[in-house]
Amino acid sequence: MTIYKPSWLRAWLDNLNWDILTWHVYVGDAVESGIDWAIAWLNDLLDWALDAWNLAWDAWEKAVDVFWDLTDTIDYWVNRIFNEIDQWWDDLDDWWDAVWDDIRDWVEARLEPIKDLISDTRTWLSKLDTWWDNFKRDTLPNLLSFSWFNDWIKARITPIEKDVAQHSSWFDLLKELMTDPEKWLLDRICSMLARFI
Repeated sequence: MTIYKPSWLRAWLDNLNWDILTWHVYVGDAVESGIDWAIAWLNDLLDWALDAWNLAWDAWEKAVDVFWDLTDTIDYWVNRIFNEIDQWWDDLDDWWDAVWDDIRDWVEARLEPIKDLISDTRTWLSKLDTWWDNFKRDTLPNLLSFSWFNDWIKARITPIEKDVAQHSSWFDLLKELMTDPEKWLLDRICSMLARFI
């Protein structure tokens, strides 16, 4: 962008130049020289301002390009990280499903002998209970017919009953085991596995 002086101004300034005999009075040339100097200075100022504007505009465009490149890079890496985490989670989930089935199969295989042992123990305890009932009903009354012997046994059993009452929580646990051993064992195993799941 350049400022030019209009052609009509040059014609008008020529009218201010006089030649009076040998004297040359060039007022128009002096004014024109001042105007040329001012226009040159303004053109230099405009060139400098235009260069500054272009430099600022280029810097702005570069900043915008860097911003968009940076947002694209951030978007790329964030998406990549989330995709990696999602893939890792899917792999972990698949692995856990496979391992959980293996753990459950392994535990069930180990529980079969225990279930059989518990069933055999219940059968044996049932037979023992039947034998004890028969013994108390048929044999014991004939064996212990002395009243003093009953008093002596009661005196010995009462302290034991107090000790048993003090340890009732242990006996409750034992009673639960003897009442339903499968449920008791499965409850213990589930509570142990719940810590790791």
